[in-house]
Amino acid sequence: MRDLSHLRLVLRREPNKRIERSRGASSVRVREVDDGDKAASIDTTAAARRSSSSLDDAREVAVTTVELGIEPTHHRRVYGCDSPTFEELPRRINIASRRFVLFVAADFGSLTGINTTLAQLIDCGCVYLCAWGPGCEELHDAMDYVALAQELDGAPERTIMTTWHSGDSLEEAAEFAVRWADPDEDLAEGCDSVVLASIGNPRWGADLARIGTVHVRQGVI
Repeated sequence: MRDLSHLRLVLRREPNKRIERSRGASSVRVREVDDGDKAASIDTTAAARRSSSSLDDAREVAVTTVELGIEPTHHRRVYGCDSPTFEELPRRINIASRRFVLFVAADFGSLTGINTTLAQLIDCGCVYLCAWGPGCEELHDAMDYVALAQELDGAPERTIMTTWHSGDSLEEAAEFAVRWADPDEDLAEGCDSVVLASIGNPRWGADLARIGTVHVRQGVI
């Protein structure tokens, strides 16, 4: 998770600037914008809000989250979740806890709708994001962008933790999410679940279910 405090300071002192990030970029930058750019930015933010406003209704349609058990150290429930696309993922997460750690296994170069989907996942309660798979640093960078954009649109300042695991095996990365991913202390309360999600790859989904089961105990708290 990169430190975004310097970007927050620049944008608050100079409101005629905004953040900009291109797909595939490894950093977020600030640039001067004109009125046309500002209007486009507002339209994009409004579209993200409209998408998230119907999220509760959509959740009732596609419920494919499976509880695997309870991780004994943090007492967090661990779930497996398969989704055919990244954009579908928020509608497939059906858990009881207010906040959660999310692990995503995907080929990130093929994903679409990344920023809108991440905004929806934050609204669902994602406070820690772990990414694994080809191009996984793309999701890590995008979450930084989306979280800061929401703050500039009026959301409270918060730190959404992110990690990417390009050098780890699927098992090592998923174990990190289940056992070691601790959200920022301001968002730790109510973070009682870990969701292990695979995108468009049933084999990875089966592997995540197996890996998750290794690190949990069955039953209820």
